[in-house]
Amino acid sequence: MKITEHRELHLFSLLSKRSDFFPEDLVNELGTIKGVLEKLGCSIYSIIMATYGEKTNREGKKLVDGEVLIELEDGKIPEILPEEYIIKHELHLVNALCCEYEGPSHVLPHIYQNLTAYIGERKLQPITAVYTLSKQPYNQSKDTVHVQIYVGINPNVV
Repeated sequence: MKITEHRELHLFSLLSKRSDFFPEDLVNELGTIKGVLEKLGCSIYSIIMATYGEKTNREGKKLVDGEVLIELEDGKIPEILPEEYIIKHELHLVNALCCEYEGPSHVLPHIYQNLTAYIGERKLQPITAVYTLSKQPYNQSKDTVHVQIYVGINPNVV
């Protein structure tokens, strides 16, 4: 795993759906989103997952406060969208750390831990959520992932 500093992520015309979800339900949620967009005649180019935090429900189960950002292949946003979706015209991260990973999906939590350790060891200050970008997400097997992970870093030195 190689972490690269001073990277940029710049995307346009994204559909966004932010909600609380159980981590184990993410695959089903992505399948639902794919189905909704296919009915609207859209093809997904990439999916970006942003995690803003975690909480626990009354039963003690972990919920993730997350946002799914969908980049469409042709960049055209449908005129009529389900109400839970909003349009984000631009996502632009600068001075970001980037880690690219391809391999078994069960290793992904360790990749996030390594990124967190890298930030801590260098006393860097994250200023954005962690954005996990998956190109062509539906062309991969569920056991293998190919992602780029971005987190914006404060460029100020104090």
